[in-house]
Amino acid sequence: MEGKWEVFETPDVPDLTVNVDDISNEERRKQGNVISLEGIDGNLPPAPEKVFEVFAGKRFVTGGRSERCRPEVSGNDVSSESPFERYNRLRMEVEELANDLSLNSDSQGEPVQNSVYTELSSGVKTLRETLGKLELDAKNATALSTCKTGDLNIESSQALKTQLDAIQAPESDSTCVQYELFYSNEQRGALNQVKQEQLETRVRRLEQILGLDTTTGTLPSTNNSKPLTHLVSQLEKKVGNLDEGKLTMLTQKAKVFSTAVDDLNKQRQAQGGLTGLIGSASSLEERDLHEMVQKLERCDSIAATLPTLIARLQTVQEIHQHNAHYHKRLDAIDSQHEQLLEDAKLDRQLLDDLKRTMRENVDIVQENLRMMKESN
Repeated sequence: MEGKWEVFETPDVPDLTVNVDDISNEERRKQGNVISLEGIDGNLPPAPEKVFEVFAGKRFVTGGRSERCRPEVSGNDVSSESPFERYNRLRMEVEELANDLSLNSDSQGEPVQNSVYTELSSGVKTLRETLGKLELDAKNATALSTCKTGDLNIESSQALKTQLDAIQAPESDSTCVQYELFYSNEQRGALNQVKQEQLETRVRRLEQILGLDTTTGTLPSTNNSKPLTHLVSQLEKKVGNLDEGKLTMLTQKAKVFSTAVDDLNKQRQAQGGLTGLIGSASSLEERDLHEMVQKLERCDSIAATLPTLIARLQTVQEIHQHNAHYHKRLDAIDSQHEQLLEDAKLDRQLLDDLKRTMRENVDIVQENLRMMKESN
């Protein structure tokens, strides 16, 4: 609620009491915010503004209010305020009046024994309850949410939407935070066991994908199983045997063999009609040649999968190196922990010695005091 406070001396308030019988029903209907007459002896209370000026000792002068917040009264004395604006205005006025009444009551030191003041307080309480019921009533939701609610409701909605967009907007930059977790010996052992089981499972899966013999390449489920480092070392040896020079040599030999096989196939097709004249020696040569062709086909299939095999073995090697580095860090943490335990043990011994010395000093002081008392 916009405006300013202007302090002035308490004026002499004239007697504004009016007899109830002198007021017509039409005038009572026009005064929609008149306080209830229950509990008052047949007289209307004075205007609330005058009562407020008497108790507060100051006057509220409106000023600087925008045209959209100020109710515009037409010729037929009907306000053009929207229900939303009227509700907000009444709510702010009631809150301001309630605050002034509470401040005045505190300044008096004790409740004012005045029927007008009591009736004004009860009227403010009634207005508060009425506004609360209007706010919670579902029937008024439509009237307060239509497009005719005024500029105040629109600007409030736009401001709320702007704040929500600002909250939901992502930050321009982000900060990366790293955490290091320190565990006790029991937790660390459990984590190491879980990680070792995970690594063993991954190695088994890699061996199955690579087509290795599961009886020799995988880890048995017994307690006497080989450690992961031994298996990784075996895989490293296999990777070392399959270097680029050997692979290049195998590729060249495979090309030579494939060329020879193609030539033999051409010769066999050209000499297809003479197969009946060839004896048992030629059949043995054909069988050997067929076996050689099958071996070359298997070599070709293996050569096609060798790059993938090497990449997977390199991945296993990186995992092994990372695990070794992790174990080194754990060993360093263990050494630091042991050093701290030794320091704590020494501190505990020093503390015990200090307690013992202080106890002896206290005994000596008590003995001296006892001897002084006896001598006196």
